Amino acid sequence: MQLDSDEDGNMWPEIVPPVITAPSNGLTGVLASVALTVSLGAFVSGYDTHVSTDYRITDTSNGNVVWSSLTNAVNLLGLLVPALTLSTGKTYRIEARFRGTKYLSEWSNAITIST
Repeated sequence: MQLDSDEDGNMWPEIVPPVITAPSNGLTGVLASVALTVSLGAFVSGYDTHVSTDYRITDTSNGNVVWSSLTNAVNLLGLLVPALTLSTGKTYRIEARFRGTKYLSEWSNAITIST
C-alpha cells in the first residue's frame, strides 16, 4: 500500500493493484481453460486487509465480459477459469483487482491471451 494525496495535501492509503503473473502476456494457443495467478499487492498492517479479489475476462473483439469472478474471497491469488469459458480463435483481455476491508485497488494492467 502506498499513500496518495490530492492537491490540498490530504493523504489516504492506496492499495497497489495486482500484477498478473500467469498466464504470460501474449500467450497463444490457450485451451478452453486457463489458470490465473496474481501477485499480492501491498496491504500495510493497520490500514487494510486483503479480503477478496475480482477477476474478469473480456473478448477484445467486442469488449464484452465473457467471464468474471467478483469479490472472490476463496481464491485471493489465483484460480482456474472454468472449462469451456473461452472460445477457439479469439483474443481475450484479463484483469484483476484487490478488495480490502476499506479500499479497492485499481484494475491491474491487462494481459491478452489467444485461443
